[in-house]
This record gives sequence, structure tokens and C-alpha cells, in this order.
Amino acid sequence: MLCRKAGVPDAHVRGNITSHRARSTIASQLYNAKEPMTLFELQAWLGHRSPQSTQYYAKITPNTLSKA
Repeated sequence: MLCRKAGVPDAHVRGNITSHRARSTIASQLYNAKEPMTLFELQAWLGHRSPQSTQYYAKITPNTLSKA
């Protein structure tokens, strides 16, 4: 429904576009940004009680990993 309202397809080659996937994408982008959020900050921003939930959402990119 959100995709329809935004005028974008509700699926692509990686599967259906869902609010969960959008949330995960945003979390990963914030975690891998030029000035990234820490996992603690991201946990608060996402409203998670558990750091494990935040780690599930925020994926580190190979680029970020190579810079570390």
C-alpha cells in the first residue's frame, strides 16, 4: 500500500518491498554513513529494546568494513 501511494513498484528483483525492508535499508544507511550513527544511537532511533534487534537491521557494508 505504501509503495502504491509513493508511486513505486511493490516488488523488484530481490523480492517484495515491505516496510520492514525499508526500515532495514534506512538503518544500514545510517550505520554506514560518512558520519555514522553508533549501534547505541541507532537502537534508540529505531526504538529497539534489544541491541540484537538493531544488529539484525543494521548491516555493515564491505566498504565500511574495509575502512575499519
